[in-house]
Amino acid sequence: GLFDFLKYGPFHSSFCLAICCPLVALGQVYTRLGLSWNGAPSDTPNSTRSFKIMVAISLLCTFLFRLTEYGGGLHLISILFLIFTAALAGRTRAYMRSRYDIPAGSVNNTLVSSAEERLGCHDCHENYPQCYAVEDYVTACICQPCVISQMSRHTALYDTYEGTCFSSNGLPKHAPQMVV
Repeated sequence: GLFDFLKYGPFHSSFCLAICCPLVALGQVYTRLGLSWNGAPSDTPNSTRSFKIMVAISLLCTFLFRLTEYGGGLHLISILFLIFTAALAGRTRAYMRSRYDIPAGSVNNTLVSSAEERLGCHDCHENYPQCYAVEDYVTACICQPCVISQMSRHTALYDTYEGTCFSSNGLPKHAPQMVV
């Protein structure tokens, strides 16, 4: 349903990270899926390198936010950060859809329909696979925390293992590293 991203409560690590530190949450998803820092499949699938890179980018952005807070460049950096995060989230969502053969959802809103029309996707999703990507990226732009929290929830066994904020895969040490 609409509020499934709150399935484990508003203070669950996957939801809190998706709101406060979206790149860290994506880094945990990347570790579980074996992706590199840019959302592409990695040569070293059990590596925590993606998570570390995402933490470093988050710290750099936080530093830049503070540095430009009084200089007036904050808006540009914030916009670039949101675009970068949405692009990574959209790419990851598209990868997950492809990897697990997940059909397009019921995202029927004006923005998605308009973008699909511009691509010429009249019989969308059956004849035009690029429409999946449109839906993935537009959804990531519209509600980034929801998308990231959903991906986090779908790649971890939160019913079995407690979520953690400060681990490379978002799970306790005894939990499996990757979702297959």
